[in-house]
Amino acid sequence: MARLLVKFTQGYSRYNKGDTAAFGADVARKLCEGKGKVAKLMGDAADPDAGKSVLIGKVDTREVQEIVDQARTELQGRSQTLDERENSLGQREQVLFDREAALATREADLANREAALIATVEPADTKVKTGGKKASGKPPEQGAKT
Repeated sequence: MARLLVKFTQGYSRYNKGDTAAFGADVARKLCEGKGKVAKLMGDAADPDAGKSVLIGKVDTREVQEIVDQARTELQGRSQTLDERENSLGQREQVLFDREAALATREADLANREAALIATVEPADTKVKTGGKKASGKPPEQGAKT
């Protein structure tokens, strides 16, 4: 009895998806047909080229060329969008630099005004009046009976 090579399209028993195995003709047909189809028939197990598949035909390149053109157009649009965003960020950065420079100028002006104000005001009495009793200085010991 000839053994047929099958390639599993989903997991079955100890076989995983993509595995190939050789079975008797009746078992191979059961695996490849019906509602419980889990494999596809690859050919005779004795044939060394049974697991290989070759596609021979003419390829229409117009569709591929259209897809490539669409992708190029999309990339150019994204490139323009990125350039616009870069310009916008450059403008925002310049505005922030200008605001930072203005803020530094204001801070310097404020520091100068504070220094002038401090220089014109006479210092107040440096002695602090504590009025009242003098504190003993040492706190009571913990747990001591008084």
